[in-house]
Amino acid sequence: AMAGALGGEGANFDTVVFTSCNMIGSCARCSEFERAIEWIRTADRFSDRYGCPFLYLYCRTMYASVLLAAGDWVQAEQELQTTIRQASSQQAPLYAYALCLLAELRLAQGRIDEAEGLVDGLGSEGPAASVIAAIHLARGRPAPALTTAQRAVAEMGEEEQLDRAVLQEICGKAEIAQGDMDSAAVRGRDLIETGTTRGCKTVRARGERLLGHATGDRRHLNAAISTFAQLGMPLET
Repeated sequence: AMAGALGGEGANFDTVVFTSCNMIGSCARCSEFERAIEWIRTADRFSDRYGCPFLYLYCRTMYASVLLAAGDWVQAEQELQTTIRQASSQQAPLYAYALCLLAELRLAQGRIDEAEGLVDGLGSEGPAASVIAAIHLARGRPAPALTTAQRAVAEMGEEEQLDRAVLQEICGKAEIAQGDMDSAAVRGRDLIETGTTRGCKTVRARGERLLGHATGDRRHLNAAISTFAQLGMPLET
């Protein structure tokens, strides 16, 4: 569908936007980074030829999420700042998502105050939930971190299992911080099963990491390291 839409088979820009959003979003969520970058470059050529700013902004944001995971934080920030600047007055959901990604970057850099300021006012639902929960953990507040993440997970449908993985790992980290190793281990095994069933290596690696931290079994941690390194995710590694 993506190849057809960008190749001129689509009837209008809506066709291009919807297929591109789904394709690039799926690649980014499943850590198919190389494929995502290839499609983004293809979409760029389409935008240069025909013009399509909405596609451009969404692609920039998805591209930024890929760069963030791949460790290219300088370019990731540039792409996010572009989206924040251009989407602030026209596309509130995309604007909020870009703010959350930038907050995630700030949190990874250890700039907790700035991360908190970016998501202030967005509420604790949607894309902000995982960042807010992670900020609570960074502040040494596992109880509100667990509550925030659990509430967000409960609001997601079964079809969103891949998106739930980050929140589930945060729940597990909060449980470990509270001494509940058994519950965290259960979550870790669930993530491993989900990642295996859905064929998503990042979800499986998150499960291995969580299970390793909950049980102290280095075999799970080594499996997580191997997968994250294979996927080209230096921060997670």
